Amino acid sequence: MSINWTMIAPDGRTPVPLPREKIFFKQSSTNFELDCSGSKSTTLTPPSSPAFFPSGAWHDANGTVFLSNQRVIYLPDRPSQQLQSFHVPLLSLKSCKYEQPWFAANYISGHVLPVAGGGLSQPGQLKLIFKEGGGFEFYSIFRELLERIDETNEVPQHLEALPTYTASGSVAPGEMPP
Repeated sequence: MSINWTMIAPDGRTPVPLPREKIFFKQSSTNFELDCSGSKSTTLTPPSSPAFFPSGAWHDANGTVFLSNQRVIYLPDRPSQQLQSFHVPLLSLKSCKYEQPWFAANYISGHVLPVAGGGLSQPGQLKLIFKEGGGFEFYSIFRELLERIDETNEVPQHLEALPTYTASGSVAPGEMPP
């Protein structure tokens, strides 16, 4: 996972894709919470607190989440010096769950692992709250991507169906090739 390392397009609203990266899902009106403090508390430290960076907690009330074949990206609607962007490689997001509380918005939660040079030294708990829907679609695509990675042991470049096989004209139907 990385804080403030995502390259952002000139429009300020979309991430610059990595080589061979394809974005499969985008949802605005999403809350972001990341707790790397190591405490068991679910209450996050507000951004103005002294322990905000580098191993504390981050919270953003409104932004856009992207899901690609390589990573999960969050871009706040109002970037601050402390939180301009967040991304986590798919394989660094562990124990991901889709939660549907009775009296709150649906959310995705999971354990995130730091990456070398990402600006964070400790693992943390990630929570993406989908205020206007989209959580189930995000989770379904995320699970499918992980299944594809398990099948191939590599990060997939795309999830398009293979082209239909057509036989060459050299072998008649029912005959064995030479």
